[in-house]
Amino acid sequence: MRQHLKNLVTHVGGKLIKTAGRYGTFSQHLHKLAESNPIFGDLADLCDTAQADLTELAGHCAEFAKILDSTRKAMGGFDDLDALMPTEVSAVHGDAPPASLRPVFRSGQREFSMLDKNDKASETIAKITQVD
Repeated sequence: MRQHLKNLVTHVGGKLIKTAGRYGTFSQHLHKLAESNPIFGDLADLCDTAQADLTELAGHCAEFAKILDSTRKAMGGFDDLDALMPTEVSAVHGDAPPASLRPVFRSGQREFSMLDKNDKASETIAKITQVD
């Protein structure tokens, strides 16, 4: 897990540096255009600010990568980040969900019982997933 996180943070930091470089180039061109119209100068200043922000964020990514190298504690009480590995596997055990499983509704979401009465979603899903 540690290596996975380190690779992710390093990748994001690299993308941020590339984007900051693009903003710098764009800013240089806008500064040249600012001689003819002052609004380009304002845009160039905004690009300079964005470049500084992205560079700062990339620095934070580098700091986090260093922290990952030095840490031995992980979330949930594990002693080692290497013990946590993303598996990308999810499974449902048994024929039916356990009785203790319940949905957590978002604000404004309709109840499932209303969906069953009013919508034809279960029939549509059955038609799509049926094997002939």
